[in-house]
Amino acid sequence: MSLIDKLKMAEHLKVGVDSDEEFDDWMIQSINSYKNLHMFELQQATRVIEWISDKAIYVAGCEDGVRNEILELTAPEKLLATSENEGLSKERDFKLRSGGFSDRPVYSLKYLPQTRLIITSGPPDSSAQIWTLSRDDSDVIKVMKTVCPDNGSPHFCYLDTHRDLTDTFLMGSTFHDIQVVDVSTGKPKFCSNNDSRERICGLKFVDSNVCITCSGESEEICTIDFRMCPSSQSQSSFSQADQSHGRKECQSEVKGADQSQNSCEHDRKSQSSGQKLLHDLTEPPHQILPSDERKVKCLSFDICNKMNSNREEDTAKRMKLESDNMQIYRLTSNKEILINDLRNINEPVTKMKLEIPGPTDETNTHLKICPSHPNIISVSGFDNKVYIYDIKKIHQEASDQAKSLQPLFIHEGHMSGGSTNQNTVVLEHTWHPWKEHLLMSSGSDGSLHAWEFVV
Repeated sequence: MSLIDKLKMAEHLKVGVDSDEEFDDWMIQSINSYKNLHMFELQQATRVIEWISDKAIYVAGCEDGVRNEILELTAPEKLLATSENEGLSKERDFKLRSGGFSDRPVYSLKYLPQTRLIITSGPPDSSAQIWTLSRDDSDVIKVMKTVCPDNGSPHFCYLDTHRDLTDTFLMGSTFHDIQVVDVSTGKPKFCSNNDSRERICGLKFVDSNVCITCSGESEEICTIDFRMCPSSQSQSSFSQADQSHGRKECQSEVKGADQSQNSCEHDRKSQSSGQKLLHDLTEPPHQILPSDERKVKCLSFDICNKMNSNREEDTAKRMKLESDNMQIYRLTSNKEILINDLRNINEPVTKMKLEIPGPTDETNTHLKICPSHPNIISVSGFDNKVYIYDIKKIHQEASDQAKSLQPLFIHEGHMSGGSTNQNTVVLEHTWHPWKEHLLMSSGSDGSLHAWEFVV
């Protein structure tokens, strides 16, 4: 059976007599809730949905002990139709553009902008795989090289890429092994020299020179600033933030692949001259509790630019504008949303409590920010639903106490999409790059949904 044959339409699929009535009720109730609703079934469940353009995505299997498919799919024309051409768009199915197989589960996947390369990672270690995508004469995705950190961990690594960087990517699983990797050589340009083996819960580029990460075992936020590192012979600072301390100092350093030197003196000179450095955060607590004694953990985070800068502007001007207006949204294990301003990262600007029933699943929980509306966020991984929230009113009424945040919309399709497995959990969801209210989500039962909700 070919890869394209394995992608099956499940829009009216009903499995089992007991699920028919529930499915029919949900479909009737959903008629006025969605502008578009497409429900598909994959051969393997996926934990990654990566847009490589506004018309194509990547998905990949996440099963242990089997070969996992990596698929490049073109989205249905009907789904992406605008009001001007909606009547002319009849195609409702995903089309397979290319595919390949990974010998390990894929837990993270990122597309390298302006190239035909993707980066993947997954158990059983913190290595990353660089894949070359199909050309005109082939539809096969092939692994090009594997990056194995010298100071890696037994955890899978998180990945990120930046639109202005076509030759490097970011990877890391703990504070100790965060590094920027050169794609052509597979070697690190910069490596964190932090002694902490504490697990992180993600990595994000703030701009092409600065990245941010959060601890997966506490509420700490960390940044790495590469602006002082024009080559692999240079270095930058790496520091942690703790809300209970007010002193500013360089905690440690980021080393070049071949040489390192302490940059604290450079930092102090920059501070005395009035230069603002994003990595200047407060020092970590003197006593770090074991992870099992900590009550609150950061499960997922995302960053957003409050002011949309013009992409045609001068790069330096755009980067400064974006950095000065950056906010960090964190989802914690006690089901709170914490929002921090990057310019004053010590205290959350806003705290919001999510009213989501049931226990917290720390393995597949995700928080995403709508690209076109920073006040709209989405959360998944607690159960078989995707929750949409509008935090605008909360911002206007911000106080020291966390306020209850009610959902703007709840996508329940993974509960009623034809599966008899009531333990289905949403593994991933993502927003479309530009089309408002359009998301894609995947379930542990292999379901893949594309949906455009109505407010």
